[in-house]
Amino acid sequence: MNTLDKMAVNYAENTQDNNPFDVNNRVWLTNLGPRWKKLKGYQDKVSYLSSPEFTDFQALLNFFCSKS
Repeated sequence: MNTLDKMAVNYAENTQDNNPFDVNNRVWLTNLGPRWKKLKGYQDKVSYLSSPEFTDFQALLNFFCSKS
């Protein structure tokens, strides 16, 4: 592990240690932490199969398959 990697790991360990999701402490305390139990199941009915992103991903996979 190089110096930059060590610095990144050290930073993450010191700024993401107060929640079960390894989210930045400040974000957790000010935004997610107070609301996270209410968010459970928030997008249960959402399907990503019809999203533009999934369509793009599927096109990329098809391209890779055609090249192998």
